[in-house]
Amino acid sequence: DHGTYPFVTSSNPTAGGACVGTGIGPRYLSRIVGITKAYTTRVGAGPFPTELTDELGDKLVDIGREFGTVT
Repeated sequence: DHGTYPFVTSSNPTAGGACVGTGIGPRYLSRIVGITKAYTTRVGAGPFPTELTDELGDKLVDIGREFGTVT
């Protein structure tokens, strides 16, 4: 599980997890590129102790084109 328990994802957001999710074996990959965000976001309910609810938070929402959604 990845995230803040009990609000975790059952998905594996790693290169190996992508292989499992797509059915493509890792030996067929010639290159893996890692991507990360510079700030934390949350999808759905749950605690978010570092949430910025001020003007700076609004600016990050605009720049990062973040918007609320659930899956």
